Amino acid sequence: MSTAEPPGHDSAQPPTRDAILEAVSAYVDEHLQEIMAAAAKQGASPADFVVSGLSHEVDRQADILHFDGLTIDIAATNVTLTTGGHTQPVRLTDSEFSLLVFLAKNAGGILSRDTLIREVWLVTRDSSTSVVDVAVMRLRQKLHDNQSPHRFIETVRGRGYRFVATTL
Repeated sequence: MSTAEPPGHDSAQPPTRDAILEAVSAYVDEHLQEIMAAAAKQGASPADFVVSGLSHEVDRQADILHFDGLTIDIAATNVTLTTGGHTQPVRLTDSEFSLLVFLAKNAGGILSRDTLIREVWLVTRDSSTSVVDVAVMRLRQKLHDNQSPHRFIETVRGRGYRFVATTL
């Protein structure tokens, strides 16, 4: 079985980091175009692609979610928070953004830590759920939602988390 090697690779030496990154980038570019072309044939636009964990999925739901003082622009991956008439951007990591979108799209429902691990981080094997607790804690800090009763993300003891903000 032969394997593809980066261009200019000397098989006697392991490939350099730059050569690997160049080969991976070319591979992703090639296949991303194929995926987007197939999606376009089914009526999807580039704005329909949102990050969910580390995968891309077609999302035909609303591109912008509005809650009491919180706006989530899925297509632009932007979050803004309005407090006291002042609107400010909320800087989130990719996983925090994916977690917030998943919670918001399932507003009112109780989501277990296992469900969040599986759906946001795309981990299917047994894994520590403390990563969820830490991510929720950081998300609450960035949303200024640290005090009970929580404005956005509520802990449901023994069950998981629930997004509780009012939809506008």
